[in-house]
Parts: sequence; structure tokens; C-alpha cells
Amino acid sequence: AIHRTHLPRIAVIGGGLAGIQATGVLAKHGCHVELFEARHRLGGRVGSFDDSGSNRPVDYCQHVGMKCCKELLRWISDQGQADDWQEQSTLYFRSRKGVPFRVKAWPIPAPYHLAGLLLRWPDLGLIDRIGIAKGLLRLLRIRPDEQFSNTLAIDWLKANGQSQSAILNFWTTILVSALGDQLPRLRMGAVRKVMVDGFAATRDAYHLYVPNRPLSELVDVSTSKVFDALGVASHYGQVVTGLVRSEQGKWSVSVRSLLQSSSNDRCDASKLFDAVVVAVPWYRLSSVLSQSQLIAMGWSESQVAAWSSPGKLASAPITGVHTWWTKRWLPTPHAILIDRTSQWVFPGPDTSRSGDANVEKEFYYQVVISGSRDLPKGDPAKIAEIVEADLREVFPEISSSGARMLRSKVVTDPHSVFSVDSSNASDIDTRADVSIDGRLPSGMFSEQGIILAGDWTQTGWPATMEGAIRSGSLAAQCALGLLGRPAQIATDAE
Repeated sequence: AIHRTHLPRIAVIGGGLAGIQATGVLAKHGCHVELFEARHRLGGRVGSFDDSGSNRPVDYCQHVGMKCCKELLRWISDQGQADDWQEQSTLYFRSRKGVPFRVKAWPIPAPYHLAGLLLRWPDLGLIDRIGIAKGLLRLLRIRPDEQFSNTLAIDWLKANGQSQSAILNFWTTILVSALGDQLPRLRMGAVRKVMVDGFAATRDAYHLYVPNRPLSELVDVSTSKVFDALGVASHYGQVVTGLVRSEQGKWSVSVRSLLQSSSNDRCDASKLFDAVVVAVPWYRLSSVLSQSQLIAMGWSESQVAAWSSPGKLASAPITGVHTWWTKRWLPTPHAILIDRTSQWVFPGPDTSRSGDANVEKEFYYQVVISGSRDLPKGDPAKIAEIVEADLREVFPEISSSGARMLRSKVVTDPHSVFSVDSSNASDIDTRADVSIDGRLPSGMFSEQGIILAGDWTQTGWPATMEGAIRSGSLAAQCALGLLGRPAQIATDAE
């Protein structure tokens, strides 16, 4: 460990949820923290755009937490946002044919409190339901090891008696929307985390937490104020292009301003850091740490090549389809659609264009589609057409109310979820500390003073808000230990 008598200096690269959490924790534990963020805002993939039609910020994509997400709930509490997130204890579904049903915990102990979910799930035969029940009970009883956690979900489901109907209807609906990727890419470690921790562990673990204010306010604006109070030095619009290590083992940061050309990279060698938390997306890791640095820190040439290849470290896209209608038609706080292209529907604030009372009232609904690789690329009008047809078939309320869709906006994040193609996952790394799905431990470079953070690192959680925030806690915990200031940060640290 590095023992310092002066105030430790930490650089955090990346202002997404992982970097935000690491920065806040380190600053609260007596470190001088400088945050470098390429954008001119905080939040990373969590943010909002300004809708010119309503003069309101609209979230790129609806983000939802669950009560089992302890790090997220602690972050909400620390930010003083308890009133800004709505807890929803009832799940509202629509079958493929538009039949509504709702599920709430029965007054019996977990894990049987949500038996109504399986009993009421539509379009399943008796054999399907029995098979799903057996599969769920098996998941509860399994003590997960590395082999189980790295097993492809589709293989495990088929090997454990799940019919094609059960896989398509039940498992796909829950897992794809929860984990943000297509079923053939999901592994059982993440599946068990959702099904056991998210639904079966406690009677209220499944409760949803939905923000009722724009994420740009809850994450960017709110966090900036917290950082100012903590004395964090935030550098916005600064792209980190490399790290330089001194003979004394400290680090300086090379940056390029977004307002400058690539030839104007600069490195302030007088500003040295005891440690660096690299909290960038996985596809930017090799642009912060050079190939020679990665090899010097223990990576093989093949691993460096794999992390520089988009074919092996792929991304799962998530699409948010923003729609504005002439009338209100969704009678519930959300809707989960079964066996449809559209997976979730969330209502938003009722708006009027430009606030003009003489202009027709608008009613906003966002549709979320996870693992949206199969949507028409580069054709937002076609995507909106597919979604509108989906909604009209599922919600008879649209036709009965005479609602018309006034306009739409399609926002796809092509790099929303870290995803490794199972056909070449073994090429990424053969080291014992790197999981078969490519996730890296946050402390794998800690001996050199580099700590990794991001929902793509090993947190024990899928790539969700919880995974991102948890990674920031683990990174801060690792950094504090490195600096001789050990502290337990992450709740239920894996």
C-alpha cells in the first residue's frame, strides 16, 4: 500500500454513474479528487435531451431501479432524492393479445409471494407453468459457482426442462428487458441475480423505483452541486488521451479539449496523482491506457487486440421511442408487454407545445426496446411505425379514445450494455481473474495505481444502474486501501 502523509490526490476519468460514485466516496474520505469528463455534463449514458416541441427535458431512455438495488437506493438517499423517485409495488402487464393483468406480492413469505406472476401469466399451458416453477425452484437452490455463472442462459433453460413457449413467453420477456441484451448472449450469473435477488429474495425486492424528474436534473445538476460542496475539481469537455507515469510511480493525465484539434494534446506534468480511477466505457479503455502500458501491466498481446476489436467486445443497443399523442390512453404507471417488439411503456408529464394554451395538448409515452439489434437501422420513421402498430394492437384504449400519435423521436444508444459474443469469448482472456464474459476486476491494475470502474467490471451485478454505482463504490474502496486508508464502502460487496 502507498502511505501518504499529505492529502491523497486522485484522478477520476469519466463522469458516468461509476465515476460519479467513485468521486463522491473518495472526496468524502479525505481525498483531493479531480474529475475529467469528455462531455459538458455528468451522467454518461444517463441523461436527457431538450425537446423543442414541449420545451422540456426528456430522458434519452427510461431508467428504472428495483428495491433490491442497495447501492442505487443509498445513492438516492445520499443525494437527498427520496421524493424524486416513485416506488411502485404493482407490476402491470399486457399479453400479446392486449389482455391486462397485474401482479402484487401476496401476504405470504418469500419466495412464494409472487406466485401470482406465474399463475396469471398468459398464453402458457399447464406443463409450461410446472416447468417454469421447477426451473425457478432450481435457481433458488443452486449455489452459484464460476461454471454455473458463465453458462449461457439459453443452454441452461433448455437443459432444465423449459419449453420453447416458456422461453419465448416468460423468460425472454423478463430477462431481455431486465438485462438489456438478447437471450442467446445472457449468462446464468446475471439471470440468477435478476430472478433470485430481484424477485425471490424478499417480499419487496421487485418494487420498481422510477424517477419523476428528468435524469439531467437528478444526476448532472444535483451531483455538480454536491461535488462543488466537496471541493471536487471537475474538468468538463476534456477528453483523456493517455496517462504518463513518473519515476516515483505517480500519474499525470494527458487531455484534449473538445474545442481543440487532436494535435493539441497536453499533459500537465506538474499535476501528479497518487492513483487514477478509469471509469470510461469499455470501448474507450484502450484509448486511455496504451497497448504498451497494458502489456507492461500484464496483458497479453492477444488480450490487448481483443479489447481493441469491436467484433469481440460488442455492445447491446437499447432504443427509447419517444411518442406524443393527442389523448391519454395508458391507465397504469407503466406497462410490461409480453412477446412484442415494444417491451416497456412509461407515461410522462402531459405537455403543451411551447406552453401555448392555444396549441393542442400533448400526452407523452416512452417505449423502451432492449437488445434492439433487429430494428431497422437508420430509419426512425419505420421504427416509430412498428412501435405505433405494436401499441395499437396491445392497447385498445388507443382506438377507443381516438388518440392519434402527433410526433415521435427515436433515440438508440448503440453502446448501452457491455456484451461479449459467446462464440469468441474465450479469446478475450484466459487469466483466472477475468471472467469468461470479459468482465475485469476493478483492482487488476491496482499495483500500478490504476483502478477500473464501470458496469462492465466484475461487480456481481448485471450492467445496470446498480452495477455502475456498485463499481464506483468498489473502485473507491480499492483506491482507499491502496492509499493506506481502508474502508468498507460497497454494501454486500461481492
